[in-house]
Amino acid sequence: MAIFTKEFIKHVLDFEGGYQSDPTDKANYNSLGQLVGTNHGISAICMEQYLKKPPSKDVMLSVTSELSTKILKTMFWDVIKGDYIQNQSVAEYICDWFWGSGYKGVKWVQGAMFYGLKMALKVDCKLETFEVDLINKYPNQEQLFNFLVREHIAYIDYIVSRSMTEYIDCIVKKYKKVPTKREVYLNTYQKYQVGWTRRANAIKFQKQ
Repeated sequence: MAIFTKEFIKHVLDFEGGYQSDPTDKANYNSLGQLVGTNHGISAICMEQYLKKPPSKDVMLSVTSELSTKILKTMFWDVIKGDYIQNQSVAEYICDWFWGSGYKGVKWVQGAMFYGLKMALKVDCKLETFEVDLINKYPNQEQLFNFLVREHIAYIDYIVSRSMTEYIDCIVKKYKKVPTKREVYLNTYQKYQVGWTRRANAIKFQKQ
């Protein structure tokens, strides 16, 4: 079975870095609409779920790598039942995708396996025990892993494209002009696409 390892924690934290408050990143806003940022990979949305109240900027600035690791374990790894997934690579990949995308990431994983691999999973943003059993019973774990990588990249392409379309439509409607390529790049998720894709390819399959 998979284990929540120091190597996986390092992988996550190395990609996250420290504090950032990019106004184009919707995850940086709390439910009050305040731009409070993300720190050590803990977004404003995630912190609000953890605290059960909207976090302030000061709270976000105080997030440590130790707290980030605790949240990664309790709110992400444990939620996908990582300890019960047989293959280490598959468990880490699903958790990392979930971490980067929130519950909609889990829903996309479920939907991809449901529609693409004909696995009888519920597409409801949470992994249940019977779904973990189906993942473990999939006959070719390397094939499953490679499928998840392809779907993750497709997911990244989708949300980047959607953010670009929404921004262009907004500017055209508001200012009656088409924004430049640079404006689109700076004000949408396009500027993250290369880094997100690199991360999507960072975890490698391990045979067990």
